[in-house]
Amino acid sequence: MEENFETYYRRRVKEEQEILKGLGYSEGQLREIYKQEYEYKQSRPKLELQLEPQLVNYALVQGYLPEKWEMLRDGKLLGSDDELVDVLNLIIYNLGIRKSFDSIPRKLIEEYVEEPSKEGRARVGLHKKETEPVDVELKKLDKMTKEVCEEDIDMIDMPLDRTGRIIKELELMLTGDFFSNELAEKIADLVQCVKNNKINLFDYRRSYSREKYGKDIIDAIAKADTRQKQKGNKHKT
Repeated sequence: MEENFETYYRRRVKEEQEILKGLGYSEGQLREIYKQEYEYKQSRPKLELQLEPQLVNYALVQGYLPEKWEMLRDGKLLGSDDELVDVLNLIIYNLGIRKSFDSIPRKLIEEYVEEPSKEGRARVGLHKKETEPVDVELKKLDKMTKEVCEEDIDMIDMPLDRTGRIIKELELMLTGDFFSNELAEKIADLVQCVKNNKINLFDYRRSYSREKYGKDIIDAIAKADTRQKQKGNKHKT
């Protein structure tokens, strides 16, 4: 069943709550970020999985593979499980369900097949512990969203967050010979807009960012991020 935007928004805020806490975005800003992400996913070509392999094309690769393979979470690839699922679906599309299942031990498949029936029994009321109304869960998510959006209190006294460190590094790079004149102007405009809270740098780290904003500016942001991480590692040692 396809998610509507509200369901998608609540789920994504819950998944990325630890990342969002240090960014200080308002709920309105978060909604705009995830709205763009949601609409992008709705507009890309749909994957219809089949038993046999199917060929991929450029549009599918652009829509489902990440621009850059990163490990932004401890021990987990990419920035979210959503991005991992996108990659997995494209691989299954290309490989076919039959070969994909062949790579999983039969015993694990049988164990998994049994699990949904247990969950199904719980949902129809055979297990009383699972009968909490859905609206109670939604209220919990609303409270959590509010807490995430209020995390910008006392930000002045806190160390630079990831966005601040990237912006600082971009400013340093602007003083050197890192960019062409044209790109330097774009970077300078971006830095100023982020400082004035007109642009969310978080939006430039999405799967669709390269296509939307251009390869050069996304690569520059990634380079600044890498340089900051390298400096941080040096300080640790």
